[in-house]
Amino acid sequence: MEKLLARVKACLRRTQADDPDNLPFEDLMLNGLTREVYRGNQLIELTAQEFDLLDFMLRNPRQVISRDRILEKVWGDDFMGESNIIEVYIRALRIKLEASNSKRLLPTVRGVGYVLREQK
Repeated sequence: MEKLLARVKACLRRTQADDPDNLPFEDLMLNGLTREVYRGNQLIELTAQEFDLLDFMLRNPRQVISRDRILEKVWGDDFMGESNIIEVYIRALRIKLEASNSKRLLPTVRGVGYVLREQK
């Protein structure tokens, strides 16, 4: 009976909808409704594009994402800007996210793209 109850509870946890507006990762929290980002207790001011990029990365944690896919999903198919735009925005995000914490969350995967994972 205890095993059955444990399995039912586990199934219920998996099927309950998480709050789609709050995206946590490690000590990072993104709120989609207020468009606020916190690292620990510190509010991090982001531009609209930085926020959208971080939101996309938080919706795909621990997945290596190519530059092309980031460009398509965050900037759109019809983007005609500079080719290094992703590197510029990733660097800006790193600077803001790592200002008070030395742990990098957006490492580069050489030759592939970027991933959201904690790096020591």
